[in-house]
Amino acid sequence: MKARKPLLMILCAILLLLSACSSGSGEGTTSASSSSSSSSEANGNAAADSQESFVMRVAHTLSAASPRHVALMEFEKRIEEATNGKIEVELFHSNSVGDNNQLLQAVPLGSIEAAVQPTSFFGGVEKKLGVLDLPFLFKDIKHLESFATSEDSEEILKLIEPKGMTGLAFWPLGIQVLTSSKPIDSPDALKGQKFRTMGTPVQLDLFSSWGTNPQAIALSELYSSLQQGVIDGQSNDIGTIHDARLYEVQKHMLLTNHGAIVDLFYVNKTWFDSLPADYQKLLKDTAKELAAFKKEEEIKVIDQKFQAIKDTGKMTIQEPSPEMLDWLKQQAEPVVKSFLDEYPDMASVVDKMKAQ
Repeated sequence: MKARKPLLMILCAILLLLSACSSGSGEGTTSASSSSSSSSEANGNAAADSQESFVMRVAHTLSAASPRHVALMEFEKRIEEATNGKIEVELFHSNSVGDNNQLLQAVPLGSIEAAVQPTSFFGGVEKKLGVLDLPFLFKDIKHLESFATSEDSEEILKLIEPKGMTGLAFWPLGIQVLTSSKPIDSPDALKGQKFRTMGTPVQLDLFSSWGTNPQAIALSELYSSLQQGVIDGQSNDIGTIHDARLYEVQKHMLLTNHGAIVDLFYVNKTWFDSLPADYQKLLKDTAKELAAFKKEEEIKVIDQKFQAIKDTGKMTIQEPSPEMLDWLKQQAEPVVKSFLDEYPDMASVVDKMKAQ
């Protein structure tokens, strides 16, 4: 196993940069290596001409066993092979560098080069990314992959560039369902419950439209918040419900499939712009190619994890009745309309997503 730079150095860098900079978003302040003047374009071999070496530290919050990390290990392998080791990829998992909100500050500041996390955490950075949170937009994870590998996804990736970040690719993560310590199989049962969301404006509006009291709580605090009754329920994909062992503190699951969770693989823009053009293309192309790889990794484990939750016998798992599903969708319609009224240029994007 290759040596990794001490996590303490990275954490210290994050703290120093956060204390020195304002809370607003802006261009990254990393002191990235200067760009090589010559790049290999003749045969597409990114390692052919560049004499410089680069380190790409990539952080995320899930475990080393997660499909996200498996996909990142494949990314590491492909990039290092293609560049003959001139780009060294270092991976950090399990919140070892910081939680999702901390990563979203660390990357544009240049404390680390890259991160992978759900787009739902970008609400304070670029509100138009909330288009991916719109309810009942994606049918399943294969639909997510179709979008992630399409040319249409490039339009949305560009939204974060003014914020000091470059989007490499979207990766499918999963489709959300509802869980609670209380019954949630009817509108009356759902109304009034306290629900955790990832805190985006779209999600907050959606859960308010359903009559719940939505609250933004970090994933690392979710289990204890449910256990202590701070909240009643939450919304997540099956894989996360399993991995976070939420079935131990929840009694009911409703298979609403109401929203997507999409990972965004992004890098510090200043660092990315310092790379030779062929390296830039390599990173983007490889990340996008791995969207299908990650989808397959998610599918491999989703049935197994769902069955494992069933086997505990701790949760009542239900499909929503046609009446309940219709009600959920009807209540969600004003949320979609409000978003598109505010960002009318996203209407064509929504149409393209539905057509994938």
